[in-house]
Amino acid sequence: MGLAEIVEQGMKKVNSQRTQETLGDRTEYIGASDMGQCPRKAVLDRFTDEVDLATLINFERGHMAEDMLERALQAEGYSSIERGVEVRDETPAGTPLRIHLDFCHRGPN
Repeated sequence: MGLAEIVEQGMKKVNSQRTQETLGDRTEYIGASDMGQCPRKAVLDRFTDEVDLATLINFERGHMAEDMLERALQAEGYSSIERGVEVRDETPAGTPLRIHLDFCHRGPN
């Protein structure tokens, strides 16, 4: 196995673990990021974990940017930052909906 394959497999494991820790089992609910996209794609994404290396790298860049933003806000005195806040609700038809906020700041510093 070449270096690219090793990195891709490792990043898939990291992404899968992070997703499970922060978002739970994505097959059990419809998330806010699913809204507005093709309904067929949203359903298919629930049953496949095929993500290419470029997408995995973009996911990791996003997490790094969140970490930098959090440190910058804390350096400016915003200590009451919450990460990974989840809002849950059910539609009248009983469909579970979840919204995952990367950052939440409530009230004064």
